Amino acid sequence: MSLNDLIDADVGSVFFNTADFGLSASVSRKAATVTMTTIIDTQEVRTRGNNAVVITRNWLILLVQASVYNFGDGIVEPITIDHFTVGSRKFQPRKVTDMGQCWEYTDGTSGILKIFVEEVSA
Repeated sequence: MSLNDLIDADVGSVFFNTADFGLSASVSRKAATVTMTTIIDTQEVRTRGNNAVVITRNWLILLVQASVYNFGDGIVEPITIDHFTVGSRKFQPRKVTDMGQCWEYTDGTSGILKIFVEEVSA
């Protein structure tokens, strides 16, 4: 077992435990819906707006273990058509300006996805 596997197992049993920090989320992509554990957080993101002005904004992020981001055909990356439901709250991923995608890894281990989302109405 590699160090990344050990870290992933520890993170899953502690931080992503629904008795601690984790929240159960229903995640849909097209016709597939799966349940996974997420942590809701915020992050300050700096992007360039009009006239190259730097804009600072607090983004809502969902932290999800990369190893469980699977809709039945293997592990995939988050995309903007995914829909998250956490309790009664609904979220959709949004691309961050200057990043070109709606997610990034939290660190070099590639174990946890940081998905930038916007809360949407039902």
